[in-house]
Amino acid sequence: MKAAIVALRSRTPRRPTWSETASLVIPAVFAVVIGYTEVAARHEDVLAFDFWRNIWSFDRDVLAGISPYREPAEFEVADDTGVYPPFAPLVFMPLALLPYAPAAAVWSLLLLGALGLGLRLVGLRDWRCYAWLLASLPVLHGVLMLGNITVLLTLCLALAWRWRERPIPSGIALGAAFAVKPFLLPLVVWLLATRRYRAAAATLVTTALAVGVSWAAIGFDGLVDYPRLTQVAADLYQSQGVSTVAAAVDIGFSETAGRALAISLGLALVVLVARLARRHDGDMQAFSLSIGAALVLSPVVWYHYLVLLLVPVAIRFPRFGPIWLLPVVLWVSQGPWVFLSVSALMLTATTLRTNAATGLVAIPTGQLSSERIR
Repeated sequence: MKAAIVALRSRTPRRPTWSETASLVIPAVFAVVIGYTEVAARHEDVLAFDFWRNIWSFDRDVLAGISPYREPAEFEVADDTGVYPPFAPLVFMPLALLPYAPAAAVWSLLLLGALGLGLRLVGLRDWRCYAWLLASLPVLHGVLMLGNITVLLTLCLALAWRWRERPIPSGIALGAAFAVKPFLLPLVVWLLATRRYRAAAATLVTTALAVGVSWAAIGFDGLVDYPRLTQVAADLYQSQGVSTVAAAVDIGFSETAGRALAISLGLALVVLVARLARRHDGDMQAFSLSIGAALVLSPVVWYHYLVLLLVPVAIRFPRFGPIWLLPVVLWVSQGPWVFLSVSALMLTATTLRTNAATGLVAIPTGQLSSERIR
Protein backbone atom coordinates (compact mmCIF):
# COMPACT_ATOMS: atom_id res chain seq x y z
CA MET A 1 0.00 0.00 0.00
CA LYS A 2 2.76 2.43 0.96
CA ALA A 3 4.59 1.64 -2.27
CA ALA A 4 1.45 2.41 -4.28
CA ILE A 5 1.01 5.71 -2.46
CA VAL A 6 4.64 6.65 -3.08
CA ALA A 7 4.30 5.73 -6.77
CA LEU A 8 1.10 7.78 -7.07
CA ARG A 9 2.74 10.78 -5.46
CA SER A 10 5.74 10.46 -7.75
CA ARG A 11 3.42 10.87 -10.74
CA THR A 12 1.75 13.95 -9.27
CA PRO A 13 3.39 17.11 -10.62
CA ARG A 14 5.06 19.18 -7.92
CA ARG A 15 3.74 22.67 -7.54
CA PRO A 16 6.41 25.32 -8.00
CA THR A 17 7.37 27.29 -4.91
CA TRP A 18 6.85 31.05 -4.69
CA SER A 19 10.55 31.64 -5.36
CA GLU A 20 10.46 29.41 -8.44
CA THR A 21 7.34 31.18 -9.69
CA ALA A 22 8.91 34.58 -9.10
CA SER A 23 12.06 33.51 -10.96
CA LEU A 24 9.88 32.81 -14.02
CA VAL A 25 7.36 35.63 -13.75
CA ILE A 26 9.66 38.56 -12.94
CA PRO A 27 11.96 38.05 -15.97
CA ALA A 28 8.88 37.63 -18.17
CA VAL A 29 7.47 40.92 -16.93
CA PHE A 30 10.72 42.75 -17.59
CA ALA A 31 11.01 41.11 -21.01
CA VAL A 32 7.55 42.33 -22.01
CA VAL A 33 8.18 45.87 -20.75
CA ILE A 34 11.61 46.14 -22.38
CA GLY A 35 10.33 44.59 -25.61
CA TYR A 36 7.55 47.11 -25.95
CA THR A 37 9.82 49.98 -24.99
CA GLU A 38 12.37 49.07 -27.65
CA VAL A 39 10.04 47.98 -30.43
CA ALA A 40 6.56 49.38 -29.97
CA ALA A 41 7.80 52.89 -29.20
CA ARG A 42 9.43 53.03 -32.63
CA HIS A 43 6.68 51.26 -34.58
CA GLU A 44 3.31 51.77 -32.89
CA ASP A 45 1.51 49.37 -35.19
CA VAL A 46 3.92 46.42 -34.79
CA LEU A 47 2.88 45.00 -31.43
CA ALA A 48 -0.52 45.04 -29.71
CA PHE A 49 -2.11 46.56 -32.82
CA ASP A 50 -5.69 46.00 -31.67
CA PHE A 51 -4.93 47.72 -28.37
CA TRP A 52 -3.43 50.67 -30.22
CA ARG A 53 -6.33 50.96 -32.64
CA ASN A 54 -9.35 50.08 -30.49
CA ILE A 55 -8.43 51.29 -27.01
CA TRP A 56 -5.38 53.56 -26.77
CA SER A 57 -6.13 55.64 -29.89
CA PHE A 58 -9.86 55.56 -29.12
CA ASP A 59 -9.33 57.04 -25.66
CA ARG A 60 -6.80 59.56 -26.98
CA ASP A 61 -9.41 60.79 -29.46
CA VAL A 62 -12.04 61.05 -26.71
CA LEU A 63 -9.64 63.03 -24.51
CA ALA A 64 -8.84 65.32 -27.45
CA GLY A 65 -12.51 65.89 -28.22
CA ILE A 66 -12.31 64.04 -31.55
CA SER A 67 -14.82 61.44 -32.69
CA PRO A 68 -13.34 57.97 -31.96
CA TYR A 69 -15.31 56.45 -34.84
CA ARG A 70 -14.75 57.11 -38.54
CA GLU A 71 -17.30 56.98 -41.31
CA PRO A 72 -18.04 53.39 -42.42
CA ALA A 73 -16.82 54.25 -45.93
CA GLU A 74 -13.41 55.17 -44.48
CA PHE A 75 -12.93 51.89 -42.61
CA GLU A 76 -11.06 50.02 -45.34
CA VAL A 77 -8.45 52.74 -45.75
CA ALA A 78 -8.05 53.93 -42.14
CA ASP A 79 -5.83 51.68 -40.03
CA ASP A 80 -6.71 53.63 -36.89
CA THR A 81 -10.44 53.05 -37.19
CA GLY A 82 -11.68 51.27 -34.07
CA VAL A 83 -14.68 48.94 -34.05
CA TYR A 84 -15.02 48.12 -30.34
CA PRO A 85 -18.14 49.40 -28.59
CA PRO A 86 -17.19 52.27 -26.25
CA PHE A 87 -17.58 50.32 -23.01
CA ALA A 88 -14.17 48.58 -22.99
CA PRO A 89 -12.10 51.58 -24.15
CA LEU A 90 -13.66 53.82 -21.52
CA VAL A 91 -13.02 51.29 -18.74
CA PHE A 92 -9.32 51.36 -19.60
CA MET A 93 -9.13 55.11 -20.17
CA PRO A 94 -6.24 55.54 -17.66
CA LEU A 95 -3.92 53.70 -20.08
CA ALA A 96 -4.40 56.51 -22.59
CA LEU A 97 -2.62 58.85 -20.20
CA LEU A 98 0.59 56.85 -20.74
CA PRO A 99 2.84 56.87 -23.81
CA TYR A 100 2.07 53.97 -26.11
CA ALA A 101 4.99 51.69 -25.22
CA PRO A 102 4.41 51.46 -21.45
CA ALA A 103 0.64 51.43 -21.97
CA ALA A 104 0.94 48.45 -24.33
CA ALA A 105 3.26 46.67 -21.89
CA VAL A 106 0.79 47.13 -19.03
CA TRP A 107 -2.04 45.97 -21.30
CA SER A 108 -0.22 42.79 -22.32
CA LEU A 109 0.55 41.93 -18.71
CA LEU A 110 -3.11 42.57 -17.87
CA LEU A 111 -4.20 40.13 -20.58
CA LEU A 112 -1.78 37.45 -19.40
CA GLY A 113 -2.86 37.98 -15.80
CA ALA A 114 -6.54 37.73 -16.70
CA LEU A 115 -5.98 34.51 -18.64
CA GLY A 116 -3.95 32.93 -15.84
CA LEU A 117 -6.37 34.04 -13.12
CA GLY A 118 -9.39 32.84 -15.06
CA LEU A 119 -7.95 29.35 -15.59
CA ARG A 120 -6.87 29.15 -11.98
CA LEU A 121 -10.35 30.12 -10.76
CA VAL A 122 -11.86 27.12 -12.54
CA GLY A 123 -9.35 24.73 -11.01
CA LEU A 124 -6.25 24.62 -13.23
CA ARG A 125 -3.17 24.20 -11.02
CA ASP A 126 -0.74 22.25 -13.19
CA TRP A 127 2.05 24.65 -14.18
CA ARG A 128 2.86 22.53 -17.25
CA CYS A 129 -0.46 23.56 -18.83
CA TYR A 130 0.39 27.22 -18.38
CA ALA A 131 3.87 26.72 -19.81
CA TRP A 132 2.54 25.11 -23.00
CA LEU A 133 -0.13 27.79 -23.36
CA LEU A 134 2.51 30.52 -23.23
CA ALA A 135 4.19 28.80 -26.19
CA SER A 136 0.97 28.49 -28.20
CA LEU A 137 -0.03 30.61 -31.19
CA PRO A 138 -3.46 31.69 -29.82
CA VAL A 139 -1.95 33.17 -26.65
CA LEU A 140 1.04 34.83 -28.31
CA HIS A 141 -1.11 36.03 -31.20
CA GLY A 142 -3.77 37.46 -28.92
CA VAL A 143 -1.50 38.99 -26.29
CA LEU A 144 1.73 40.14 -27.94
CA MET A 145 0.94 40.45 -31.63
CA LEU A 146 -2.53 41.99 -31.34
CA GLY A 147 -3.21 42.75 -27.69
CA ASN A 148 -6.82 41.74 -28.33
CA ILE A 149 -9.35 42.14 -25.56
CA THR A 150 -10.84 38.70 -26.29
CA VAL A 151 -8.10 37.23 -24.10
CA LEU A 152 -9.41 39.29 -21.18
CA LEU A 153 -12.86 37.77 -21.60
CA THR A 154 -11.59 34.37 -20.46
CA LEU A 155 -11.72 35.82 -16.95
CA CYS A 156 -15.37 36.82 -17.46
CA LEU A 157 -16.26 33.31 -18.63
CA ALA A 158 -14.36 31.75 -15.72
CA LEU A 159 -16.19 33.97 -13.22
CA ALA A 160 -19.54 33.18 -14.83
CA TRP A 161 -18.84 29.46 -14.36
CA ARG A 162 -17.44 29.74 -10.84
CA TRP A 163 -20.36 31.92 -9.74
CA ARG A 164 -22.97 30.05 -11.78
CA GLU A 165 -25.14 29.48 -8.69
CA ARG A 166 -24.95 33.19 -7.76
CA PRO A 167 -27.23 35.01 -10.25
CA ILE A 168 -26.07 38.59 -9.80
CA PRO A 169 -22.26 38.09 -9.87
CA SER A 170 -22.42 35.64 -12.78
CA GLY A 171 -24.82 37.93 -14.65
CA ILE A 172 -22.51 40.91 -14.19
CA ALA A 173 -19.51 38.90 -15.43
CA LEU A 174 -21.30 37.75 -18.57
CA GLY A 175 -22.98 41.13 -19.11
CA ALA A 176 -19.58 42.83 -19.13
CA ALA A 177 -18.36 40.27 -21.68
CA PHE A 178 -21.38 40.86 -23.94
CA ALA A 179 -20.86 44.63 -23.79
CA VAL A 180 -17.35 44.06 -25.16
CA LYS A 181 -17.97 41.18 -27.59
CA PRO A 182 -21.69 40.70 -28.44
CA PHE A 183 -20.95 37.48 -30.36
CA LEU A 184 -20.87 35.66 -26.98
CA LEU A 185 -24.65 36.02 -26.72
CA PRO A 186 -25.29 32.22 -27.09
CA LEU A 187 -24.16 31.89 -23.47
CA VAL A 188 -27.57 33.29 -22.51
CA VAL A 189 -29.03 30.07 -23.92
CA TRP A 190 -26.86 28.15 -21.44
CA LEU A 191 -28.33 30.20 -18.58
CA LEU A 192 -31.89 29.78 -19.80
CA ALA A 193 -31.51 26.07 -20.55
CA THR A 194 -30.19 25.45 -17.03
CA ARG A 195 -33.06 27.51 -15.56
CA ARG A 196 -30.85 30.30 -14.31
CA TYR A 197 -33.42 32.91 -15.23
CA ARG A 198 -32.26 35.50 -12.70
CA ALA A 199 -28.70 35.21 -13.97
CA ALA A 200 -29.91 35.63 -17.57
CA ALA A 201 -31.90 38.72 -16.56
CA ALA A 202 -28.89 40.13 -14.70
CA THR A 203 -26.74 39.50 -17.77
CA LEU A 204 -29.05 41.38 -20.11
CA VAL A 205 -29.55 44.27 -17.66
CA THR A 206 -25.79 44.59 -17.13
CA THR A 207 -25.20 44.58 -20.87
CA ALA A 208 -27.85 47.23 -21.47
CA LEU A 209 -26.50 49.46 -18.71
CA ALA A 210 -22.87 49.08 -19.82
CA VAL A 211 -23.72 49.83 -23.44
CA GLY A 212 -26.10 52.68 -22.66
CA VAL A 213 -23.90 54.45 -20.12
CA SER A 214 -20.75 54.13 -22.24
CA TRP A 215 -22.43 55.55 -25.35
CA ALA A 216 -23.90 58.37 -23.26
CA ALA A 217 -20.41 59.13 -21.89
CA ILE A 218 -19.21 60.04 -25.41
CA GLY A 219 -22.41 61.89 -26.28
CA PHE A 220 -23.69 59.03 -28.46
CA ASP A 221 -21.08 60.06 -31.03
CA GLY A 222 -21.03 57.52 -33.86
CA LEU A 223 -24.01 55.54 -32.58
CA VAL A 224 -26.13 56.03 -35.72
CA ASP A 225 -23.41 54.74 -38.04
CA TYR A 226 -22.05 52.06 -35.70
CA PRO A 227 -24.20 49.15 -37.00
CA ARG A 228 -23.06 49.96 -40.53
CA LEU A 229 -19.44 50.22 -39.35
CA THR A 230 -19.55 46.74 -37.79
CA GLN A 231 -21.18 45.34 -40.93
CA VAL A 232 -18.41 46.80 -43.10
CA ALA A 233 -15.83 45.28 -40.77
CA ALA A 234 -17.55 41.88 -40.92
CA ASP A 235 -17.75 41.98 -44.71
CA LEU A 236 -14.08 42.88 -44.91
CA TYR A 237 -12.69 40.33 -42.48
CA GLN A 238 -15.07 37.34 -42.48
CA SER A 239 -13.19 35.58 -45.28
CA GLN A 240 -9.72 36.58 -44.02
CA GLY A 241 -9.69 35.01 -40.56
CA VAL A 242 -10.43 31.47 -39.44
CA SER A 243 -14.20 31.62 -39.11
CA THR A 244 -16.62 29.04 -40.44
CA VAL A 245 -17.29 31.43 -43.31
CA ALA A 246 -13.57 31.57 -44.11
CA ALA A 247 -13.39 27.76 -44.05
CA ALA A 248 -16.31 27.53 -46.47
CA VAL A 249 -14.77 30.11 -48.81
CA ASP A 250 -11.48 28.20 -48.63
CA ILE A 251 -13.09 25.19 -50.34
CA GLY A 252 -14.97 27.18 -52.97
CA PHE A 253 -18.22 28.32 -51.37
CA SER A 254 -19.39 31.88 -51.79
CA GLU A 255 -19.39 34.13 -48.73
CA THR A 256 -23.19 34.06 -48.72
CA ALA A 257 -23.24 30.25 -48.74
CA GLY A 258 -20.54 30.18 -46.08
CA ARG A 259 -22.56 32.50 -43.87
CA ALA A 260 -25.63 30.28 -44.31
CA LEU A 261 -23.54 27.25 -43.33
CA ALA A 262 -22.20 29.04 -40.24
CA ILE A 263 -25.71 30.03 -39.15
CA SER A 264 -26.99 26.49 -39.66
CA LEU A 265 -24.16 24.91 -37.65
CA GLY A 266 -24.38 27.56 -34.95
CA LEU A 267 -28.11 27.13 -34.51
CA ALA A 268 -27.64 23.35 -34.38
CA LEU A 269 -25.19 23.82 -31.51
CA VAL A 270 -27.63 26.16 -29.75
CA VAL A 271 -30.37 23.51 -30.01
CA LEU A 272 -27.90 20.94 -28.66
CA VAL A 273 -27.16 23.24 -25.73
CA ALA A 274 -30.85 23.35 -24.87
CA ARG A 275 -31.22 19.57 -25.19
CA LEU A 276 -28.16 18.60 -23.16
CA ALA A 277 -28.48 21.16 -20.40
CA ARG A 278 -30.74 19.08 -18.16
CA ARG A 279 -28.91 15.78 -18.55
CA HIS A 280 -26.27 14.38 -16.25
CA ASP A 281 -23.29 16.73 -16.38
CA GLY A 282 -25.36 18.75 -18.85
CA ASP A 283 -24.36 22.01 -17.19
CA MET A 284 -20.76 21.56 -18.26
CA GLN A 285 -21.75 20.36 -21.72
CA ALA A 286 -24.09 23.28 -22.31
CA PHE A 287 -21.52 25.81 -21.11
CA SER A 288 -18.84 24.45 -23.43
CA LEU A 289 -21.12 24.10 -26.46
CA SER A 290 -22.51 27.62 -26.01
CA ILE A 291 -18.96 28.98 -26.36
CA GLY A 292 -18.54 26.79 -29.44
CA ALA A 293 -21.80 28.12 -30.89
CA ALA A 294 -20.57 31.69 -30.35
CA LEU A 295 -17.37 30.94 -32.29
CA VAL A 296 -19.26 29.26 -35.14
CA LEU A 297 -21.80 32.08 -35.46
CA SER A 298 -19.29 34.91 -35.28
CA PRO A 299 -18.63 36.30 -38.79
CA VAL A 300 -15.08 37.24 -37.77
CA VAL A 301 -12.82 34.79 -35.92
CA TRP A 302 -9.05 34.97 -35.35
CA TYR A 303 -6.61 32.44 -33.90
CA HIS A 304 -6.67 33.98 -30.42
CA TYR A 305 -10.41 33.31 -30.09
CA LEU A 306 -9.39 29.76 -29.21
CA VAL A 307 -8.47 30.99 -25.71
CA LEU A 308 -12.19 31.13 -24.88
CA LEU A 309 -12.36 27.34 -25.16
CA LEU A 310 -9.52 27.02 -22.66
CA VAL A 311 -12.00 27.75 -19.85
CA PRO A 312 -14.08 24.57 -20.32
CA VAL A 313 -10.89 22.62 -21.10
CA ALA A 314 -9.41 23.74 -17.77
CA ILE A 315 -12.59 22.68 -15.98
CA ARG A 316 -12.59 19.22 -17.55
CA PHE A 317 -8.84 18.59 -17.56
CA PRO A 318 -7.08 20.27 -14.62
CA ARG A 319 -4.00 18.10 -15.21
CA PHE A 320 -1.60 18.19 -18.13
CA GLY A 321 -2.40 15.85 -21.01
CA PRO A 322 -2.47 15.72 -24.83
CA ILE A 323 -5.43 18.10 -25.05
CA TRP A 324 -3.20 20.90 -23.76
CA LEU A 325 -0.94 20.41 -26.77
CA LEU A 326 -3.72 21.15 -29.27
CA PRO A 327 -3.24 24.96 -29.31
CA VAL A 328 0.44 24.41 -30.12
CA VAL A 329 -0.57 22.50 -33.28
CA LEU A 330 -1.42 25.84 -34.87
CA TRP A 331 2.30 26.62 -35.08
CA VAL A 332 2.75 23.54 -37.29
CA SER A 333 -0.20 24.07 -39.60
CA GLN A 334 -2.54 27.03 -39.95
CA GLY A 335 -5.70 27.91 -41.81
CA PRO A 336 -9.42 27.97 -41.05
CA TRP A 337 -9.86 24.20 -41.36
CA VAL A 338 -7.01 23.51 -38.95
CA PHE A 339 -8.48 26.00 -36.48
CA LEU A 340 -11.94 24.44 -36.78
CA SER A 341 -10.50 20.94 -36.34
CA VAL A 342 -8.63 21.93 -33.17
CA SER A 343 -11.74 23.70 -31.85
CA ALA A 344 -13.90 20.68 -32.64
CA LEU A 345 -11.52 18.34 -30.80
CA MET A 346 -11.53 20.60 -27.76
CA LEU A 347 -15.32 20.85 -27.80
CA THR A 348 -15.72 17.08 -28.21
CA ALA A 349 -13.40 16.36 -25.30
CA THR A 350 -15.18 18.80 -22.98
CA THR A 351 -18.71 17.71 -23.86
CA LEU A 352 -18.47 13.90 -23.77
CA ARG A 353 -21.02 12.61 -21.30
CA THR A 354 -18.77 9.97 -19.73
CA ASN A 355 -15.26 9.87 -18.34
CA ALA A 356 -14.00 8.48 -21.64
CA ALA A 357 -12.36 11.77 -22.57
CA THR A 358 -10.61 11.92 -19.23
CA GLY A 359 -9.39 8.37 -19.64
CA LEU A 360 -8.09 8.90 -23.16
CA VAL A 361 -6.19 11.97 -22.08
CA ALA A 362 -4.98 10.57 -18.78
CA ILE A 363 -3.72 7.16 -19.92
CA PRO A 364 -0.69 8.44 -21.88
CA THR A 365 0.37 10.59 -18.91
CA GLY A 366 -0.36 8.04 -16.20
CA GLN A 367 -2.99 10.21 -14.52
CA LEU A 368 -6.06 8.02 -14.14
CA SER A 369 -8.03 10.03 -11.61
CA SER A 370 -11.66 10.91 -11.17
CA GLU A 371 -12.87 13.95 -13.07
CA ARG A 372 -13.19 17.16 -11.12
CA ILE A 373 -15.83 19.69 -12.07
CA ARG A 374 -15.82 22.93 -10.11
